[in-house]
Amino acid sequence: MKRIVIMKTSIVPYRFFKTVKINFFKRVCLMAMLFVLPFVGGAAEITSDSTGNWNNASIWNGGIIPTAGDDVIVGSSWHQTITLTGDVVCNNLTIQNDNTLNLNGHTLTVSGNLLINERSSLNVGSGNLTIEGDYSNSEGNNSGIEYTNGTVTIQGNITTNANWGRHAFVCDGSGWLVMSGENKTWTANSAITIPYFRVGSSTLSKAGSGTITISNQYDHNCITTDVISGFTVSSAATQINKAGSESCGPAGPEIVVSPTSLSNFTYCNDSGPSVAQSFTVSGTNLTDSISITPPAGYEISLTSGGPYQTSSLTLTESEGAVPATPIYVRLQQGLSTGDKTGNIEITSTDADNKTVALTGEVAGAVITVSNATLSGFSYCDGHGPSNWQSYTVSGVCLSENITITAPTNYEISTSSGSGYTSSLSLTQSGGNVNTTTIYVRLKAGLNAASYNGETITHTSSGATQQNVSCSGTVSPLPLVALASASQVSAANVQQYAQKHVLSAFTLAVTDATATVSSIAFTSSGTYDAADITKFQLWYNTSNSLSGASQIGSDITSSLGTGAHTFSSLARSISAGNTGYFWITANFAPAATIGNTIAVSSITTSDITLSSCGSKSGSITAGGTQTIIESTGTVYYSRASNNWNSSSTWSTEGCGGTAASSYPGATDIVIICNGNIVTANVDITTNESVTVQSGGTLTVSDNIEIDAVVTIETGGTMNWPSTIEIGSNANITVNGNISAGSTTIVYQDDYAGPDNGKITATGTMAFSRVKSSSSVKGGSLQATSITIGTYGENEVGVDMAFHGPTTISTYLGYGDTYFTNGDLTITTYNSNNSTSVPLNEIISHDSDLIFTNKVTAKNSSLQTNIDGNIYFNAGFENAYTSSPDMRLIADTIFIATELKGEGNTNTYLEANVVQSGNVAINQNSDGNIFIKNDFDSDGYETDFNNTNATFKIEGNSTFDNITGHLNSSASLITLGNSFMGGTGTFGANDGPIYVGGQLVIDQVQVSFQGSAYGYIGNVYAASEFVTEGTYSGVYNDDETVGGSGNHPRDANNDPNENEGKYISIAGGQITEASMIKELSEAEAAGLDIQPESWSEPFPIELSEFYAEITEYSYVEIFWETQTETNNDFFTLYRSNNGVDFIPIAEISGAGTSTYQNWYSYLDASFYPGISYYKLTQTDYDGTTSTSKTIAIYRAPNNVTYKFLGDKVQVSFADNTKRYHVMISGSDGKIHFSQGYQNITETEIALPHEAGVYIISTLSSNTIINQKFVR
Repeated sequence: MKRIVIMKTSIVPYRFFKTVKINFFKRVCLMAMLFVLPFVGGAAEITSDSTGNWNNASIWNGGIIPTAGDDVIVGSSWHQTITLTGDVVCNNLTIQNDNTLNLNGHTLTVSGNLLINERSSLNVGSGNLTIEGDYSNSEGNNSGIEYTNGTVTIQGNITTNANWGRHAFVCDGSGWLVMSGENKTWTANSAITIPYFRVGSSTLSKAGSGTITISNQYDHNCITTDVISGFTVSSAATQINKAGSESCGPAGPEIVVSPTSLSNFTYCNDSGPSVAQSFTVSGTNLTDSISITPPAGYEISLTSGGPYQTSSLTLTESEGAVPATPIYVRLQQGLSTGDKTGNIEITSTDADNKTVALTGEVAGAVITVSNATLSGFSYCDGHGPSNWQSYTVSGVCLSENITITAPTNYEISTSSGSGYTSSLSLTQSGGNVNTTTIYVRLKAGLNAASYNGETITHTSSGATQQNVSCSGTVSPLPLVALASASQVSAANVQQYAQKHVLSAFTLAVTDATATVSSIAFTSSGTYDAADITKFQLWYNTSNSLSGASQIGSDITSSLGTGAHTFSSLARSISAGNTGYFWITANFAPAATIGNTIAVSSITTSDITLSSCGSKSGSITAGGTQTIIESTGTVYYSRASNNWNSSSTWSTEGCGGTAASSYPGATDIVIICNGNIVTANVDITTNESVTVQSGGTLTVSDNIEIDAVVTIETGGTMNWPSTIEIGSNANITVNGNISAGSTTIVYQDDYAGPDNGKITATGTMAFSRVKSSSSVKGGSLQATSITIGTYGENEVGVDMAFHGPTTISTYLGYGDTYFTNGDLTITTYNSNNSTSVPLNEIISHDSDLIFTNKVTAKNSSLQTNIDGNIYFNAGFENAYTSSPDMRLIADTIFIATELKGEGNTNTYLEANVVQSGNVAINQNSDGNIFIKNDFDSDGYETDFNNTNATFKIEGNSTFDNITGHLNSSASLITLGNSFMGGTGTFGANDGPIYVGGQLVIDQVQVSFQGSAYGYIGNVYAASEFVTEGTYSGVYNDDETVGGSGNHPRDANNDPNENEGKYISIAGGQITEASMIKELSEAEAAGLDIQPESWSEPFPIELSEFYAEITEYSYVEIFWETQTETNNDFFTLYRSNNGVDFIPIAEISGAGTSTYQNWYSYLDASFYPGISYYKLTQTDYDGTTSTSKTIAIYRAPNNVTYKFLGDKVQVSFADNTKRYHVMISGSDGKIHFSQGYQNITETEIALPHEAGVYIISTLSSNTIINQKFVR
């Protein structure tokens, strides 16, 4: 049996085809015409066959000697030589295939074009060659014209090509090259040298990047102009026959004009004339006077003051000369508005005529503005007006003042600080308004909304109105509430304590985003500045200092009691979110015991916002901290030596007296400037290790680090070839880690991303990360992370990567977490052993990229990617009877191959999109299941090696199917399917099942016998088969079922069936009954039930919906009845229901037994459809995910608003007829109804959770859109 599954969400165009029919008589006539055409008119083409003399008929193909008018090809084969025995004329001439034509002292005239190809040559010698057309040589070696004392005359264009263009002319004597044609071009694509060159035309030009050099002699041929501009004449070359020389006889009459063009004649309408400009005229060897005639609209004079005349002026020659004479020209008075162009004609008998080109304008009234748009006006509600912006206005040729009118919500002034009004008048003087600055601002007192596209107009009588478009926003006023969050209690603090909290507080923001620019605080107590090394400020979106980021700069000076300020913070907090802040201090190792420190209460005046906002509340004072003696001793390095040497250390300070022992588990360690300490024993101290600027920590091989180690800026850590990292390790390097030869060996079980951690503020590179035994792990954090090898055979490793990560060879078993950047794996090669644990790769908002082919063996690759997966060179589930493979992602992109191994299922919980041609290879029972849609994206999909179930539970698009299904295979689509390409599904192929709408384009489906394609429950078979005819689109003469012509008619017109049809446009269905309704018995043999997919943990929300506000924002609402340990919500937005981005974080209610309402105003929603979902995070970090909701503005002016169990559908054009249908991902129709003459309706949504499609049919266009319940 055979099964077919096809689906696609798209707009399907109707296609029509026509076949041209030609009867037998017409075909005979057409063939006869084609037979005789080559023999009607035109030159004959004659080709040489062998070496010999031109006049020897036996060397020419057909035995015909070429004559004038014949096209000649010298060289049908290689290495021929043909010699002239007399003068010859031919039409076009081609010399090719390493052949030679010798003139042998005779004359060859080529009346057409000459082409010399492929190391061939034309040897002129002492003969003469005339080319009346064009000449070019190919890029082949040594192809060209060779001449000694003969003359080569070319009347057409010359093209000498790159590389071998220097061989186009080769002269080894005193022969001349003559270019004699008018308006001809020599295109030189490489350098060439010509010994003797003569011009015969005054209009030659050069093109191309190559130089043309005349080396010996240049004959000007008595032409007066510079004929060879662009050529290079060698300084050693002589120049003969220059115009005016004795050899050329007396010079002829000549007129000289300078300049030859004048521009910018102008005056305003109803005035004039323009300001005069001048040029000079002179003449030599004249036989008559010079006449100067202006064009229409202009007048000329011999003096600047006039008189001016529109008729000709005459300059009389004296003894053949006219001295340089200024001629004044201007635009006439009283001309109409517009451009005024023309030429002054300057003539004299027998002299070349000269012209002076004139351009000018009679201008009408003109207003000019410097800017057409002004944008970015803004202020917070209640805090207007906005800041001003400015532009300039000027005018010319005005008869009235310029009136400037502001739009409704903007105001204007000529002063930045005052005088704002709705209109202004700029007074013209003498028709002009000088450049004036206009200031614009958004009016005060406006409601929160957008004020875009409002136009300031500028008008004056007769002038074209000029507009300045203004756009701005009045934002809701952010409300910032100060509060103490788990404020610090009074406590003791040890000497040398680092990042010790003095004050903890929150800023809760509602209504609009607020940006904090500075925070001031006051310290008090008995402490001295020397007790503190720095103050720092930390920020997080949740109440967790360990995950907080530092904001602002360290305060390292004036540390004593008094006021301090963290400035330049630029910390934005979105509406509905709460920011958590901590002020901390680092204490000196020798801080005075018994001294106290506290941070006083913080008020609204201490918090500065960079934009407007209303502040309320206060922050209580932090508890007093009393400095006590450290439980451990502070050890300072005093010399460069080993860690376990007492002489390395001092307890008195850097460089002090040697200590009696080296640091122990409870001691604090400081490595000082200039000292290199070698860790030759394990470092397992419970306190901190700090490498100061200029200090160095060198770690020996196989030494374990299980301590907090900080490498300060300017400090150095030298990495060994192998370093052991324990779960208490927390190594921080201020800078880059370049440890490309170092292997990290983790010693303890993975205990979260903050344990066994190595952090670089810059980049990080290691040779390898692995476990000591079993599955151990830790985390790496940097701006980019590079790992050579990850894991090793038989031994797993759990890792967390924070930052963009590249792994060359991936052998990892266990769990891999990555966030804040993509994970790129060059080579993935899992182990054969069944003893290792499953391998799962997990991401948050990042992509997983495999550069080379992935071969997953017994480790059974698993993924849970909050992003996309890219298999750039294919994917193979390699081992028979391996554990099932489950890949969860938003979208999986795949190229080259998708392979399923025998008795092993591959579950792809994602949309699958091809990024190249893909072969679907499945061994027996190597089933592949796709949860969402499959899209070939225009690439080939090859099913030749498919021997198992390939099932898609969404829609499928196969743009270019190749191959066919094997008999044991089945291709199943539970939704709609599109099939195109050159593939053939025949009688011996496996079944294809489609649960929805099937579209076939080009693919040949040839079911016979008991082999069928099945259409599922969406449409009954009767809707596809009517008396042996499909409800589809056919070619005019297409035969369906091989039993006659079934043209498209009213009975099977898809327009009459509301889109329920099979389109066979260009495809072939050779069996009329190939598609049938699926019976229960047949269904039992097909795997058409949805698979068991992993499910997200649902949030129990009593309400979760979105709606469009009156200001065209999207507002998202949700309600909870009870909450337990709810830390915060994260709201995500998407334009496709797949790729989500976080847009807001909203604090939860903790543990609550009463109703809580939440909302968020989204001003940046997508055009068309916007999807939203929530994640909820508990205090322990556990997360759960809500259903997805959507708000939609459809391209056919249909708006969907999802309201709980209903969808409200609004029709912008109620004159159209719409048909709305809701179907599930399994193809089942849940709703179908037509509408007309209404603007709005409500439709009940299906009760079951799942993915659905709402389809709207209007004007022969089907628009399918997915939504999620």
